Amino acid sequence: MRKGATLVEVMMAVAVFSLVATGVLMVFRVADSAWNVDGALLEMQQGVRQSMNNMIREIRQAKKETGRDMAIGADFRSIEFFIPGYPQAVAYYKQDDQLIREHPVGTTQVIANNIDEATFCCLGGATCSDCSSASQVRNQIDARKLVRGRSSTYSLD
Repeated sequence: MRKGATLVEVMMAVAVFSLVATGVLMVFRVADSAWNVDGALLEMQQGVRQSMNNMIREIRQAKKETGRDMAIGADFRSIEFFIPGYPQAVAYYKQDDQLIREHPVGTTQVIANNIDEATFCCLGGATCSDCSSASQVRNQIDARKLVRGRSSTYSLD
């Protein structure tokens, strides 16, 4: 009666185990990469959405309660307006790849990163930059992020 396994049987078992373990590790590696990429892109999208919501809330206050006009930059990449209770204007603009909120003058805060484009337009006036009789303001933010060689864009209007 034999006890134990032969060297050939042990080597075959090790080879089969190695193949199975390699396959499982490859699946985990792909899943981890997808998790990290999707997490980074989700973070970008949430940042853009949150910054847009904050900006919209402030812009809605501007015209209704202050009676002062908004100003859109000549390149449509900046907006300036007044909110109730503050004598100085609030400004939003794109600088490098960031969306900046400036209030008071000289005090800046980064509110979103990975910004590819930010445009502003007053609707209802004679031109896009004429906010004197505007009934609406159109904001558009385009973000782009490169994560592990995969580029993704997100646009919010």
